Amino acid sequence: MKRLAVLLAAVAVLAMGATSGIQCNIPDIVVVAPSLKVVTIDYINDADADVAVTLLSLGDDNKDAGDLQDDGRETYTLVPQGQTQTVVLDCDGAGSVMIDKAKLLLVADFGPSAGTDALHMGDDYDCGDAITVEMFNNPSLTELHLDVFRD
Repeated sequence: MKRLAVLLAAVAVLAMGATSGIQCNIPDIVVVAPSLKVVTIDYINDADADVAVTLLSLGDDNKDAGDLQDDGRETYTLVPQGQTQTVVLDCDGAGSVMIDKAKLLLVADFGPSAGTDALHMGDDYDCGDAITVEMFNNPSLTELHLDVFRD
């Protein structure tokens, strides 16, 4: 009980010092967080409608498009027109990634679509990188284009 009273008194003194202008020489506490082992994929929708994106990923860094379509983990993201959405993948599950289908949603589920080739960790991106996918359409709304680049 006595320890609790001492602790409360110490907290009160520190709080008074913080609010009354009294300076205390208390060292800053530095918290060191481990680096995140993730790959971030940012979808930027510059198209004239919402875009539905299906991303496929696998942990192995040597998988081709066929392997990803057969065995890949599917991540579905709806990117509203004029907005950005972010997908974060653990590096252990992002050795190979590809956009299987990005579809411009003009009327219900109708509209042009596009995809990408398979991208591989170590060749096209590294753990900790951000991959940006910019989506835009042609003026007649008959084509969807994807620009992929690493930040």
